[in-house]
Amino acid sequence: MIAVLKQDGKAGVVLPHGTLFRSGTEGKIRQALLEADLVEGIVGLPSALFYNTGIPASIWIINKNKTEAQKGKVTIIEYLLKE
Repeated sequence: MIAVLKQDGKAGVVLPHGTLFRSGTEGKIRQALLEADLVEGIVGLPSALFYNTGIPASIWIINKNKTEAQKGKVTIIEYLLKE
């Protein structure tokens, strides 16, 4: 998705919550995205939010054109459902 974004493009990607902490290949990809300063924000979503799956998810906001104020930063929002 990053490869097809315009130079000033943004993308939102829904991923499993595990992409935030797993090591191995996912860890290497996450590290590369952060080092390239492409991640603008991450929204953590609760489990059982999507039909037919009980796993928690996250939305990663990718931005190829961060403002000066955003550079070197990632906004993280954790959304929790109250029972």
